[in-house]
Amino acid sequence: MYGWLIFASFLWGSNVLVMKYMLEHVSTYYLAALKVFLSVLAILFVMRYKKIKLKRRRDFLGLRVAVFSITINFILTFEGLNIISGSSNAIINSLAPLITILLSWFLYKNKVNKNQLIAMSVACIGFLISINFKFQELSLGHLMLVGGIIFYSYGNLLIQHNCKKEDSLTFTLEYLSYGFIQLLIISILFPQTNNFKDISIMLWILFVLFSGIGFAIIQLIYFKAVHEIGSVKTSFLLGLNPVFTYIGSLLLQEQFDFSKMLAMILMVGAMFLANRNNLIDKEKR
Repeated sequence: MYGWLIFASFLWGSNVLVMKYMLEHVSTYYLAALKVFLSVLAILFVMRYKKIKLKRRRDFLGLRVAVFSITINFILTFEGLNIISGSSNAIINSLAPLITILLSWFLYKNKVNKNQLIAMSVACIGFLISINFKFQELSLGHLMLVGGIIFYSYGNLLIQHNCKKEDSLTFTLEYLSYGFIQLLIISILFPQTNNFKDISIMLWILFVLFSGIGFAIIQLIYFKAVHEIGSVKTSFLLGLNPVFTYIGSLLLQEQFDFSKMLAMILMVGAMFLANRNNLIDKEKR
């Protein structure tokens, strides 16, 4: 599972960069709807291959997860991506474990161990370093991304506490489908300008692979992980995704910032610290 989560981190980190470039040509709502639609097609293909029948829950959990983890999360995240740089986005995403811990403690009274408390402190210090301890440097884009993480984390906690592990494909398809319908309606009600002709074939290919199929894979891995090791530990292990985003941003010639690099190192250290006992136990086995 640890290897799969690192792979999911790579997909997620790469997806952020692809989406940022796509947003230069495609509107927020339309791009979000297209991304989820491709993921729905990918899940349907896997289910058909495995001959798994469609089924829908009657408690509307899929609808609730879609509202929080897909629709609101995507709108806030994509709008935020239009405002801040790729490296800043990477730093904000590194706060996901901290937000997940706080939500699980506040909503479900989950206990927080010493390593996780220390990791949370290190993550906070890393974030403050990334903005040079200047809160005036925070923009609306930063706040939107934080809001997106809060809603995404809440949706994943709903999955952990209300779904069974064996429902991964069917339930993932259900809430992604709800999310697509919601985003499609929003894109119709609030039409925006799109410029498809300037999108290169390579960017379309990367979008399909990382943002469409890749997002579906991420959701399936996350679903399985939250049932095996919980949302908190999963969020820490997925904490590598900002590293891939940051490295990609530098490769795409974004200006190097030592404070952000130091912050990223602290974030990765916090991830390993939070999962130290699990990694040691795995080595012993």
